[in-house]
Amino acid sequence: MSEWILWACLLIGQQIGQTWTARARNTKSLSYNAIASVFSNGVWFASQFFIVKSLIAAHEAFRFALVLAFYVFFTVTGSVSAHWYLMRFERNRHVERG
Repeated sequence: MSEWILWACLLIGQQIGQTWTARARNTKSLSYNAIASVFSNGVWFASQFFIVKSLIAAHEAFRFALVLAFYVFFTVTGSVSAHWYLMRFERNRHVERG
């Protein structure tokens, strides 16, 4: 069970990193973009160990659907949460308004 909790945290972190990287591209700061990108790619790489292991173990359709639903739920949660937080954090910092 703790493995699934760790994977959920990684999936949320993966989407936080992807959202952060996408928003960082709208800034003039290369270092801000680089930090976000390293975080995003590092967490994505770590999360792949869990998805590959889980999908290999999914010998039945129900388990495969469970893994898929778990993945989708926690990646959406991470993406929306990161977007909500970064909109507030970046309000007066990095993102330029057009």
